[in-house]
Amino acid sequence: MTFQYLCFDKSSGIGKYANAGGCSPVLVCPESASTSEITLSGPVLGGFKNSKFSEIELKMQPGQALVLYTDGIIETKNPDGAEIGYERFNEWLLKHYSVDAAAYYHAVYNEYLIWLTGGDAQDDLTLIMMVYRGSDAPDNAQTAI
Repeated sequence: MTFQYLCFDKSSGIGKYANAGGCSPVLVCPESASTSEITLSGPVLGGFKNSKFSEIELKMQPGQALVLYTDGIIETKNPDGAEIGYERFNEWLLKHYSVDAAAYYHAVYNEYLIWLTGGDAQDDLTLIMMVYRGSDAPDNAQTAI
């Protein structure tokens, strides 16, 4: 079983993240129009005796988004057999960025549905978007699942 957690303090923009076999989250930086992986490998839960897990600290800047997802979105194939893949997924994350986490989520999910073009999903799908607005914003972090 894969598992990830993020404990985020929206007043400081600092979070602690751990990964147990999941896809690396993507940090979206709209200011520089870039994405980067938060790489922290860890074994799947229950897969090995005496597994060791670690966590890292993340510091988000106002306007950045953190996207957690499962491989179900990356490996989804359209009717022609082409996968979405990491590069296309990152393009979608930049193209549809919004400070409104719900609007951001729905725009990316709609791209996923268009990719399927009426076909069936081949795997489970989890997509979580968090947008950090900064400590001065009244609603300084929004999440959409």
